[in-house]
Amino acid sequence: MDSLDGKAHHLETILAAMDHAVVLYSGGVDSSLVAYLARRVIGERAWAVTLLSPLSPPGEVERARAFAAEARLGLAEIAVDETALPEFAANPPHRCYLCRKVRQEVVRRWAAPRGFSLLLDGMNVSDLDDDRPGMRAADEEGVRHPLIEAAFAKADVRDLSRRLGLSGWDRPAQPCLASRFPHRFALDGERLDRVARAEAFLKDLGLEAFRVRHLPYRTAVVAASRPEVLLERRQEILRTLGGLGFDFVTVDLEGLVSGSLNRTKEEER
Repeated sequence: MDSLDGKAHHLETILAAMDHAVVLYSGGVDSSLVAYLARRVIGERAWAVTLLSPLSPPGEVERARAFAAEARLGLAEIAVDETALPEFAANPPHRCYLCRKVRQEVVRRWAAPRGFSLLLDGMNVSDLDDDRPGMRAADEEGVRHPLIEAAFAKADVRDLSRRLGLSGWDRPAQPCLASRFPHRFALDGERLDRVARAEAFLKDLGLEAFRVRHLPYRTAVVAASRPEVLLERRQEILRTLGGLGFDFVTVDLEGLVSGSLNRTKEEER
């Protein structure tokens, strides 16, 4: 038995000790693995809950639905608008904490009448390397992290998902759209929609790993793992993003670096 087999056995043992589970399910590789195994081990009292939010990257909900159908998950969809909370919409440095609180409350309101109280998420050991205010919000309310409990790093998640034949095992991470904005630059529906439509357009160009970061003065900073494509399609990108309301469009010469906006100084509206 190799190391991954041992971790997988441990993970299934953790899940088998639960008589029910509600998985906070985005359709990403981490929560998909947890939702799949929870359904396989626990059965019909394991549910995946997807939130329909303006913060969802383009295509995320559709991918979540497709995987749920493929894996025969029990899937619930709940609408939520985190920007309705003024403190979150102001986009403070602890926005992930506030967002997670809102989301957990919404899911618990769905779960309680059905006799469910145990929430699971897809956080893994690799997430512990970053500042994760959302994890603090989860821990305060007893949300469990079975991948962390079973010592799964991101590479383990992808490897086990591949072995199990789960689609999307190699899909790039897709953080929520709030991560495209520097702290203190307010979030609203118009700005979020502008970013979502810009990223949908770039995906149609064939890009896979990229972000459109929205700065003040309607400035778009486009970061991609293949920046040469941005330069090759420069005029088309300028025309389309300009039509979406961006007055300035630039390319990040550093390429795609996760969390790069966390390095910026706080910027007021």
